[in-house]
Amino acid sequence: MSKLVLLAEDDDDLRVLVSAALTEAGYEVIAVQDGALALAEIMSRKLDLIMLDYALTDITADAVCRTVKDDPDLRHIPVIVLSADIALVKPGKSDPIPCDELLPKPFEIPALVERIAELIRGGGRA
Repeated sequence: MSKLVLLAEDDDDLRVLVSAALTEAGYEVIAVQDGALALAEIMSRKLDLIMLDYALTDITADAVCRTVKDDPDLRHIPVIVLSADIALVKPGKSDPIPCDELLPKPFEIPALVERIAELIRGGGRA
């Protein structure tokens, strides 16, 4: 049975590209364009990993992460946040986003697919 990954990305081209790469790698992908749709999917499905664009326009990735990590039934799901804002991915940020991985954009698709596999296997934080 393939692992189920939720991708919330507001950039249509990037959402299609990442979805295709993950599907090719053997994952089942649910791709949505905003935080509200992401939360609806999170609450209604048994996900193996959540990937969020930091700059979602309606509900922030930070708010989605906090919802997931504060819920005892969801906190085990690894969460990756993707961000083009380099200040967010610098070590030592005072109020870190409660995610398992914060990756800068742009990123290499093969490295992303590998990191997803590690997190799903239980590799935890890098």
